[in-house]
This record gives sequence, C-alpha cells and structure tokens, in this order.
Amino acid sequence: MQRVLASLAAMALAAPAFAGNIAPAPVEPAPVFAEPAPVGYDWTGYHVGAQIGYADAEGNNGDGDDFDDDGFLYGLGFGYDYDLGNYVLGVAFDYTRPDLDLGGVEVDEIARLGARAGYGAGRNLFYGTAGYALGVTDSVGDSDGYFAGLGYEVFATEKLTVGTEVIYHKFDDFSDGADAEGTTAEVSLNFRF
Repeated sequence: MQRVLASLAAMALAAPAFAGNIAPAPVEPAPVFAEPAPVGYDWTGYHVGAQIGYADAEGNNGDGDDFDDDGFLYGLGFGYDYDLGNYVLGVAFDYTRPDLDLGGVEVDEIARLGARAGYGAGRNLFYGTAGYALGVTDSVGDSDGYFAGLGYEVFATEKLTVGTEVIYHKFDDFSDGADAEGTTAEVSLNFRF
C-alpha cells in the first residue's frame, strides 16, 4: 500500500508539470531587413580628368585666305564644383591639343579657364559654361579669345563621372590679322575627390 500511496503522491506532485499552459506561446517577430540608404550624389569638391573629342574650325590666315579644317583633339582638365542643392556652380581649367591645320597655321594648344553653372538632378548635371580661351599656333603667335558651351555629366560610380561638352571658341587676336573660330565636341572621364 505504501507503494500505491507513493505512486499517487508522485503523480500528484508531477501533475502541474504535465498541465498545459492556456496562454498562447509568444510569437517571435519576423526579421526586418532595412533597405539600403540611397547613395547621395554630392557635386561639391575637386575633379581631375581627361578628354578626347573632335574640332571643326574656320577663319582667315591673315593673308586674305580663308581656311576650314577639322580633326581630333585630346586633353586634360581640373576644377572645383560647389553643390547648392539643385544647383551647382564651378570653375574649371582645360588644356587640349587639337590636330588642326588652319591654312598653313598649325594650332598647337587651346587652354580654357571658365565657370560653369547648372542643374543637378541626383547623379546628373546639366550645365552651361563660358570663359577665357587661349589659342597657341606654330607661326602666327597666340590669341586671347572666349568660349561658351553646354555640357552634361553623370556619376558612373561614387567617385567617377563621365561627361560630354559642345563648346564654341572665338579667337581674333593672332598676329598678321589672322582670326579663327571653331566648335569642339568632347567626352571626358573624371575622378572626383
């Protein structure tokens, strides 16, 4: 009988351990995966790059002979931009080497120093540019001039941009009365820092 009482006592003590809990088990929340933050494109900072393009020029060589020539060009540039939200202001210097023969006058170099202002739409920048230009030749000296044009630049990566410009140039200060004007179309690859 002691065995029976001991068995009943053991079952009575163990009964709460077998009793079910009437409250539902807590539900673990589903894992939340945050969307990656969008990359902010900031145009503020310095940039350096290289460009290639095509030039078309015409003018007068000073002897009364008109000329017209076109050819490829290549060069380097650097500058600084400041991002004002939707608007971007900047300054830039470009040095190019064109392959132009203007009526027996070889154009050796074109240097430009100017400003640009544009609209920044995320990773895209649409802008106008204008400023001082210097044309250097092999025989009729150098000429001060000006340039004006339009451009577009886009972030390819966080630090690299690809750009394109179409620019009009005017030079009328060469010696012997020579003058020239021309249009260039260029593409560039720029590193921003």
